[in-house]
Amino acid sequence: MCQFAKRRTGLVIFALVLIVYLFSFNGVWATDHPSSFVQLDWAIWSGHTFAVKNSQVNTNPVFSMDDFPFNGAWYIASAPGSSLFSLPFAIPAFLLSGYTPFGYVLTFTEAFVSLMGAISAYLMYEISKLFFKRESTSIFLALALAFSSLLWPFATYFFQHDVSTAFVLLAFYLALKVSTNLRELGGESGGLDRGGWTRNRIFRSTETIMLASCGFAVAASILVDYVNTLLIPIVFVYLLYAFYGKTRISRVLLVFLSTAFVGVAGVLAYNLMAFGREFTSSQNMYDGKGLMADFTTPLYKGLFINFSSPYRGLFLYCPILILAPIGLYFMFRNRSDKSRILFGIAIAVSIVVPYSMWQDVTAGVSFGPRFLIPAIPFIFCPWARSWRETKGRTQSPTFCTGWE
Repeated sequence: MCQFAKRRTGLVIFALVLIVYLFSFNGVWATDHPSSFVQLDWAIWSGHTFAVKNSQVNTNPVFSMDDFPFNGAWYIASAPGSSLFSLPFAIPAFLLSGYTPFGYVLTFTEAFVSLMGAISAYLMYEISKLFFKRESTSIFLALALAFSSLLWPFATYFFQHDVSTAFVLLAFYLALKVSTNLRELGGESGGLDRGGWTRNRIFRSTETIMLASCGFAVAASILVDYVNTLLIPIVFVYLLYAFYGKTRISRVLLVFLSTAFVGVAGVLAYNLMAFGREFTSSQNMYDGKGLMADFTTPLYKGLFINFSSPYRGLFLYCPILILAPIGLYFMFRNRSDKSRILFGIAIAVSIVVPYSMWQDVTAGVSFGPRFLIPAIPFIFCPWARSWRETKGRTQSPTFCTGWE
């Protein structure tokens, strides 16, 4: 009964966030960046190609500064994943109103991003339950992410950041669940030996599915944002640690790697079909630079702009997160959970550092440090730990076994 109530709470949070997002999305104005995704949706649907038409060479009513020419055709600069995953929403809109960046197309594609934002809030709730016993903390964290961070404004336009956040959080959550199940089956000492794991067929099949799902979530995130390729080694090392000494680790981790590299293969295939060069991405073509040549901003300068500057500072756009470093100190006092905390920190760093070295750290004409949105949930967790301490309700991060 308790578990059912908790699942229902998560669904209520998801529904609430989705309704608010749907009632607050733009629905009127089309801008360059979202319109480029719509262009690719239309190209895939109508012409079965990745080459988009553009007003500079055709009568297409959409012009985007995020397009670039190549071999007589035009392509979008962004990774193709947001367009690919939004196709089920874009196609009905195209059938209703044809090719336009307005009307049904605008409404349906923004509804897709709102859905991904709501999924992110739900995953924040589920992840929080693995770190905090109190249900109220998990609820508060999910709603804080949904309504007190940049997740909300970027759920109102067809940008890729909420989409990336949902897939990154899903990969993190599934990896945590796998390690949690291993610990629960083997005891707090991690005493699940190889024979015990092999004999437990239900556990074995469940974890195989979860590992594959985790890999596919990483793959999807890579298709949405090339930087998420860094998730593969991070998640792999964490799973390696979780499974070490408990089973035939090579066979288990092969499931994750084979599914995660679907995302890499998808990007390489897109590059080959579009540009004839597997290791030249759309961003490289747009900038006319090499693979790593876009990361030219000094790290210290990028970190200042992303976190502290009046122009883009995350701590100014979401000042409650200033307490996050203090919360990390409190979380690290629980030694048994350090691996999970380091796992979350590693994912956050893999997003923050590259985008603090990006050539355009300010992200053009946008609201806040939009590139850091997928990292924000990993900052909220230690902030919540700090908040609980300051409220006098000290609580060690642990696994949730019931209502407190």
